[in-house]
Formats: sequence, C-alpha cells, structure tokens
Amino acid sequence: MLDGSQLVDAVLIPGATDTPRVAVNTGTTPTKTGEQKGFAMPIKGLGSMYRNPTAHDPRLNRPVTDEELLELLTALSMVHRRLDHARVQP
Repeated sequence: MLDGSQLVDAVLIPGATDTPRVAVNTGTTPTKTGEQKGFAMPIKGLGSMYRNPTAHDPRLNRPVTDEELLELLTALSMVHRRLDHARVQP
C-alpha cells in the first residue's frame, strides 16, 4: 500500500500512459503537463511539513501558531478546490 509522496506521485504524476489517475487539467500541452506535475509538489510538501513530523514527534514539541494554521488551511483549500474539479481516470 502506498503512502505519502509515493501515493501522491502514483495518483497525480502522469505514468506510462502519460495520463495521471487524477487529472487537474487536460494535459494536452507541455504547460498543462507541467502544471499537473507542479500540483503534486505542494501536496507532498505539506505532507512532509505537517503530517510526518506530527505523526513521529510528540505534539508538545511542535507548537503551531494560529497564523500558521490559517495559512495551512488556505493552502489546503486551494488543493481541495482543484481536486473537486479534477477528472478521475479508470
């Protein structure tokens, strides 16, 4: 079973068929292909920055400010909005 960056890559990065499992655009131009690959990067970054440390370190050792939480929610909102409009390939 995949997790973290491997899962994001398996779902969002175009594979052997040049079609990602979840497409945020048509992928018909190099720019759109780059956008698709670029979309995966902040998702992997947020996972590494927030999920992984929280899962491996005691919460008391990693305080997160209210301002940082608002910024995170803004970034996650953008990711979810794009995923809400994405096409899922069989």
